[in-house]
Amino acid sequence: MKKVHQCNKCVLNSINSYLEELHIPTAGVVDSPWLSRLYESAGMRMAFELSQLDIILNERQMDNWHETKSRILSQTKAKRHRASHDAAIILQTYLATRNL
Repeated sequence: MKKVHQCNKCVLNSINSYLEELHIPTAGVVDSPWLSRLYESAGMRMAFELSQLDIILNERQMDNWHETKSRILSQTKAKRHRASHDAAIILQTYLATRNL
């Protein structure tokens, strides 16, 4: 068990190094609780912040978000509910709405 705990700390240190001082927007409240618990169980703190995606969206983006995301989802053939696919869809939606 001690080796697993050390491995977790090593991974969390790597994540912290990579994301240090970044403000990471998320599309929901799913990521924050499990990441917080993971860091807490290792006795560490996140060197980055997670917040809701709507913090970086302007009003027009928010108004058009769901329609744009639905259009992008219908254009892709990948299955939903995979983290990498979700991240790609969020990025594409943000890019498609940023000039509104």
